[in-house]
Amino acid sequence: MKKYLVLCLSAIMLTACVGHNRLECAEHERNAKSPVYFKFNSLQPTTASKARLKDGLIYLTGHRFKKVQLDGYSDAQGGNTWYNIDLSRRRAEKVRDIMVEGGVAEKRINVDWHGVQQGLPYRMYRRVDVTIK
Repeated sequence: MKKYLVLCLSAIMLTACVGHNRLECAEHERNAKSPVYFKFNSLQPTTASKARLKDGLIYLTGHRFKKVQLDGYSDAQGGNTWYNIDLSRRRAEKVRDIMVEGGVAEKRINVDWHGVQQGLPYRMYRRVDVTIK
């Protein structure tokens, strides 16, 4: 019985990429792991991030055993510390909502936020990092 269960689980994991080949699956996985960037003081992802996120949803909906960690960040421009912490929270929640609308179960997604991050160009601060576990 134990061997049968292991074989069934292995078959499910191998068929997660049904509908496209392994190279396409790897591309979808890269897009799923890409940071989601935002415009200044906005909750709308950039056009390029929207496209990568949409493509990454193919991977996430096909690999239902994967968990997702979202970490929101903001820049130091345009607001005080508390505003930027809240903005990073709302951005991370926005990405979560997009994923849920795209078919990813909410219980698979963990959301965290950190406010301002230092050491990168400003446009790189405005993001949500996506980690797949």
